[in-house]
Amino acid sequence: MVYTPSQSDDYGGVGTYATLTDGNGTTGTITYPGHSGWIQATFPSAVVVSSVRVGGGNLPNIGTIAEVTNVSKIQYSTDNATWTTAIDVSGVADSGVNQFVTFALTSPITARYWRIINFSYHTGTTELKFQ
Repeated sequence: MVYTPSQSDDYGGVGTYATLTDGNGTTGTITYPGHSGWIQATFPSAVVVSSVRVGGGNLPNIGTIAEVTNVSKIQYSTDNATWTTAIDVSGVADSGVNQFVTFALTSPITARYWRIINFSYHTGTTELKFQ
C-alpha cells in the first residue's frame, strides 16, 4: 500500500515512503520535540487496513526513539480533519525481536488518511507500514 508521507515538522530528516517501509532501524523520521508532532500517511484513495507496523531504532544524529514511539497513537481519518484512535502504541524496542511491532486491528478499517501522533512530546518511528 503506497502512500505519500508528510509530517508536522522536521527534526532530523523528513521521512519518505522508502525509509518508512524498508524494515531498517536506522531510517525513518522524528518530529521536533516539545509539542504534539505527527507523521501522516495519505493514500490516493481510501484503503482497507487490517494492521499497522511501527518501529524503534537508532536514527543518525538523533539516537534511540522507542521511548517516544511507545506513547504514540495510530489514528485514521476519512476527511483529514476528524481523527479516531485505532491503536495505542506500546511494546516497541530499539533493538531485538520487538524493534518492529505489527498491531492488528480488531476489525479492518477503511480510510484515506492515517497518522502516528504523540500528544505529549514528539513522534518518531523507523517504520510506518500498512497491510
